[in-house]
Amino acid sequence: MAESSEPRAANGRPPWLIPVTVAIVAIGAIVLALIITRDDASSTSEPSSPAATANEQSSESSEGPAVSSTASTPSTVGADDGDGPEDAACPEYTMNDELPLMLCDSGIVVRSMQEGLTRAGHPVDADSFFGPSTRDAVIAFQTAQGLEVDGLFGPATAAALEAVNSGG
Repeated sequence: MAESSEPRAANGRPPWLIPVTVAIVAIGAIVLALIITRDDASSTSEPSSPAATANEQSSESSEGPAVSSTASTPSTVGADDGDGPEDAACPEYTMNDELPLMLCDSGIVVRSMQEGLTRAGHPVDADSFFGPSTRDAVIAFQTAQGLEVDGLFGPATAAALEAVNSGG
């Protein structure tokens, strides 16, 4: 039996097998994240009328909109918290899962940031949309931590949030 001229690792597998497998798994995870984010956005109800929204805003407490107690339940798109695809500040949201995160970004990393801000005492709905209320929470966190206040969730803000939430 003739041996193959293709190099083999000590375990008998071709050296390209593990990197290719890792790449396929990573692509699958990204596709799954996109599907979940799209399903979250499409499963929410239509925004309420401007009159109903104005009535809801006037009946809110002075502390602002209520924060959902379960982070896995998306908030209503176009809700009166100012976030979501129907928001005038962001006529269109862009999927972004890399730092820095900024106004009008959306995605799983945005949701994770929102959950972290809420745990750190700066509540915001974890709806995966970086709208005005999320920017306000980022600014409040940056101010409280003595960071550069720019409303962007970059590496310095991410490190500070991780430190606060890990008790460090």
